[in-house]
Amino acid sequence: MPTALQRTGDFSELGNRIFDPLSGAAFPGNRIPVSRFNNISQQVASFYPAPTASGTANNFVENVTQPSNQQSFDVKSDFHLTSKLVMFARESFSQRDLTTPPTGDFHFAGGSTANSRNQNAVVGITYTLSPNKISETRSGSTGSR
Repeated sequence: MPTALQRTGDFSELGNRIFDPLSGAAFPGNRIPVSRFNNISQQVASFYPAPTASGTANNFVENVTQPSNQQSFDVKSDFHLTSKLVMFARESFSQRDLTTPPTGDFHFAGGSTANSRNQNAVVGITYTLSPNKISETRSGSTGSR
């Protein structure tokens, strides 16, 4: 983030010389005169939050909350229909709403919302054909949005 000095046009803390794009000459003391500030650029710069740490680089740290709301369940039932026929059914469901706030509470830096809903169902049948042979069939379905 721009430091307090940089917001006033004083870039002396950078160490590198900055140049006037109109004349090609270095700005004296690495300071841009206020008369050279662009009104639109000043308005855009006002959206940037103040630094939260010292220095000219990596000087912004933010700890934001990320609200998340999730509901889910799983249900399974086993059915022993006869001594040779066993069946089961399972249903799973999950729904999640997640909101990520924009960094620095910027008006133009994004933030996002991710909502998901997932369902899964399975049915299985096991049939005993003989003491050493069985038949097993399973079918499932998954859906998400």
